[in-house]
Amino acid sequence: MLTYNELIKNIGYKKVPKKYELAYDNFIEYVKKIDLSYFLNKAYLDALRTAINLNDDAYNYYVSHLDSFNKNKDLVITCYFLKYLLFYFEEPSLNDIFQTPKCALYQNDVFESYVLASIVLERIDILKARGMNDEILKPRLGLIKRILEHHINRDFGNFRWASFDFYINLFNIDYLSFMIPYIFDANLHIFRSNDNEMIILAGSGEKIRKDGQIDGVNGISDYAFTTTYKETNKSYIGYYITKDGIITNNKIKLDKNKWTEYIKEGDYILEMHVGNHYKYEDNIIAFKKAVEFAKKYFPEYQFKAIYGYSWLFSPQIPKLIDNENSNILRMFKSGYIVPCASGDHLAFDFIYGDPNMTVDKMPTNTSLLKSIKDFYLQGNRINCGMYYLLIEDLYKL
Repeated sequence: MLTYNELIKNIGYKKVPKKYELAYDNFIEYVKKIDLSYFLNKAYLDALRTAINLNDDAYNYYVSHLDSFNKNKDLVITCYFLKYLLFYFEEPSLNDIFQTPKCALYQNDVFESYVLASIVLERIDILKARGMNDEILKPRLGLIKRILEHHINRDFGNFRWASFDFYINLFNIDYLSFMIPYIFDANLHIFRSNDNEMIILAGSGEKIRKDGQIDGVNGISDYAFTTTYKETNKSYIGYYITKDGIITNNKIKLDKNKWTEYIKEGDYILEMHVGNHYKYEDNIIAFKKAVEFAKKYFPEYQFKAIYGYSWLFSPQIPKLIDNENSNILRMFKSGYIVPCASGDHLAFDFIYGDPNMTVDKMPTNTSLLKSIKDFYLQGNRINCGMYYLLIEDLYKL
């Protein structure tokens, strides 16, 4: 059996989080139950072709590699290991390997496609057993088809995100999509009072700038303090985050008789992803539909909040938009905002389709785009934010 380091090297990862070393011992037991004489075979590709309507060119391309691929036993074991890391070691929403594989043993696009494709039929069966019909699955299977047809002789740009697509844990609901289930693992503590007030405290170890944002975001350091968090028998003590996303240098104490830690690490939430359509009323309707969808098809989970991560939840939004009727501003104000360390490269990629946009090239053909350029001309920067809306508060909007 290959060692952990040999497997990581074969995949082409340079360095991965320490937690994945823990997967190796479990993988050794897992792999004992598997036929290692091959990774995929023609029967599997035939069934996949039928399930997603894969075109002839893509089907023939992937079939043509089967014999040479399966002859390399180190490659087969490496594929099973990567599959285990992505889909079995933990809930896939917790995947925090952001590297794209660079397989040392075989043509990388085939390696990537085989590993991702290997989970699809199993996931279809699982989701159909949950009661999902073809109408629900069709958009996701159509996406998998397009990805496999597109990536012939072409590596995946964002392999981690593609792994979610192939695992089929993103579901289209109206104009939004939702990752279900999604496990909360942020360095935050979210509380609910007896009077239904919500407060978020920062976890320990976050270095904060004087403006209340993460120190170092966008390459800007203006260090002010480092957060700490403590729980005693009677209280929770930590640094208060304002509802509009400012981490304050204000350590507060919450009485356990009045406050409950409402969302804890490991709890389930619904992660939303926005598209081109972004209207406040439509988003709220989609949120409610997502909650009902989750209750129907994942009844064993207790989902506690809607969560989003985007430049649309940047703590700088109120400085960019002063129109109270703005859909962006209304959405921003509907939840609780928390700043994060992703800077304007991510924002620019979404806004302009160019993560390296420069101020001199910024368009100004809408009031929002003009406001963003003016904001930058004044020496300011945008960073992304997280959005939390407790499900019980959703129905008050």
